[in-house]
Amino acid sequence: MGMADAVGIKSFGAYVPRMRLKRAAAAAAHGWAFPALRGLAKGARAFTDWDEDSITMGVEAARDALRRSQQTQTIDVTPNPLLKDAAE
Repeated sequence: MGMADAVGIKSFGAYVPRMRLKRAAAAAAHGWAFPALRGLAKGARAFTDWDEDSITMGVEAARDALRRSQQTQTIDVTPNPLLKDAAE
């Protein structure tokens, strides 16, 4: 088995939503109930837009993985026929 035939992880991908919420704004909104949050309010946090769900983020992460691996083929996500139930 040569290096071209090697099996394993060849790339990875990630997706982080673009929208950010300043932690200071969240601490100010909850300050009346949790005053200790003000000391932790540094930086920002990523959060999704109204149309982003786990499927969207997964697809974007897969696209990133394909870009990183410099592959142009698509991934077949159909179930492996060897893993189907024997009763079928």
